[in-house]
Amino acid sequence: MEICFFPKCKPLPFQEGIKSLALPALGCGLGKLQWSQVGPLMCRYLSDIGIQVVIYLPREQKIDPKFLTPDFLLNH
Repeated sequence: MEICFFPKCKPLPFQEGIKSLALPALGCGLGKLQWSQVGPLMCRYLSDIGIQVVIYLPREQKIDPKFLTPDFLLNH
């Protein structure tokens, strides 16, 4: 089961005139979630909102480069 706030955020950029969005890798720092699970979820919901999105990766984790590829992030 996925519990996610992203679907509720999709209309916001257009309603509020937002041109870009920067987010941390939610839950991957102190929450200790793994980027390999969080990254695809964030990318799936944010890739089509029509604005530039930047996700800042957690410093607390060493992330395998294979989990940073567009193929992995958009197809998992």
